[in-house]
Amino acid sequence: MRGREASTSARTPPGVVSLAVLSLIVALVVACDSEDRRPTPTAPGPATIASSPTLSAAPTSQPLASPAAGLPVALTAIVDIILHGDAEALTANTVPVPTECVTEGPPMVLFVQCPSGVQPGTLIPTIRATACHVLWTGPGEGDLEGTIRWFSRSTRTLVAVYEENETRPMQDWVPRGSHVVVVWTATTEMASRGSAFHVKDGKIVGIRFGCSHKPEDYLRGIDKSRILIGPLPYN
Repeated sequence: MRGREASTSARTPPGVVSLAVLSLIVALVVACDSEDRRPTPTAPGPATIASSPTLSAAPTSQPLASPAAGLPVALTAIVDIILHGDAEALTANTVPVPTECVTEGPPMVLFVQCPSGVQPGTLIPTIRATACHVLWTGPGEGDLEGTIRWFSRSTRTLVAVYEENETRPMQDWVPRGSHVVVVWTATTEMASRGSAFHVKDGKIVGIRFGCSHKPEDYLRGIDKSRILIGPLPYN
């Protein structure tokens, strides 16, 4: 009798077994649910390289404005040619004047020497220019080409542009134009001086390279209303 009671007391009550099993099942379900809620890792995409900012091109340098800007186009162009000082361009843009030549003449007189083999009185296309004396094409004191080369090697500064006055007295050797361009020529080769270029229809018609002249010498007596540019400082 006591043996049966002992075996009966050793058995686990059915309710207790069911509760333990139920607890185990709940634990497994929770674990599985937690596993299901874990975020699924995604494969890394291709690396994205940040693009560097686009550099805008440096602004191109603008050509310097002509000191004669604002004048009529043809006048501005010839002023620029004078200031640039290219000897060939100066000669090409100067209108020669048919002039009778002579074989000999007294010094400091307006004349053009006849080329070798040319009869006196022959009309020679001549650029009309003066310095301390009359200039003509060819060697000698009247060496126009040499004077133009000197001008090209000088430092050239625009001083003034004014309207020509046809009634104003001047050397007849240098033709009048519609305008006069006054330039200061600084050089170590000889005394610096002012030069005056008489221009008309976009061409040079006569040049006065000066003889120790100052730019203001060419402006003396010019009414201010006729001065288009200047007088500008030159030294």
